[in-house]
Amino acid sequence: MNTLSALAAPALLAGLLAFAGPSVAQSTAPDAFTREALIRSTLLTFNDANMTGIYDVLRARSSTPFQETYTAEQLAETFKVFRDQQIDLMVVAAMDPVEAGEPVFNEDGVMTLTGHFETQPQQIKYEVELLLEAGGWKMIGINVNIE
Repeated sequence: MNTLSALAAPALLAGLLAFAGPSVAQSTAPDAFTREALIRSTLLTFNDANMTGIYDVLRARSSTPFQETYTAEQLAETFKVFRDQQIDLMVVAAMDPVEAGEPVFNEDGVMTLTGHFETQPQQIKYEVELLLEAGGWKMIGINVNIE
């Protein structure tokens, strides 16, 4: 398995999942169409940041706890491996994600969406964590692997 997120994404997830905040009642999962849009838009924003080396938009479109935890410079360093290896995830714009199961919610209301894209020769696997904030789902964690 070639894990392109290396040590960066697990550290990102661990830091963000431990955010301090009021306990949020379990949210209702959005429908399949909305989940697909959330997965695609999150991965494409992540891809744009990696392709340009500019992480301000990824950060701005993320949840408040994510923004409070990571600067654009920290994100650039965290995901350097994607830039160095010139990993382009643009193909997710034209493919349907294959969800690994139903969304999972933690006690803070964070929704986790996991699955993959049937890309060849390697699959793009994702775990996107989203927080309902200001009327919309915003990223609080991301883990992308190419296997």
